Amino acid sequence: MATGWLQLGDSWYYLNNDGKSQKGWQTIKNKRYYFDENGIMLKNAWVGNRYVKDSGAMATGWLQLGDSEGQRRNGDRLAAAGRQLVLPEQ
Repeated sequence: MATGWLQLGDSWYYLNNDGKSQKGWQTIKNKRYYFDENGIMLKNAWVGNRYVKDSGAMATGWLQLGDSEGQRRNGDRLAAAGRQLVLPEQ
């Protein structure tokens, strides 16, 4: 039975000891990752007020997004640009 990290195409999954894909926030080797309702790891995305980087790991501390300061509207969601402080979960 497969366990651990699994890549299918461009998508990454994490399978627990029972071989089931994980959903929501998961801590794997001291890093936080977010998996959607289909078990796909998100990357380069905001999850609530947390940001997950290209690696899929949650960013902490200061994060540079884009070249400009401030925020801009992206559809009906607020997208951040410039330097952002991302705090660890409480």
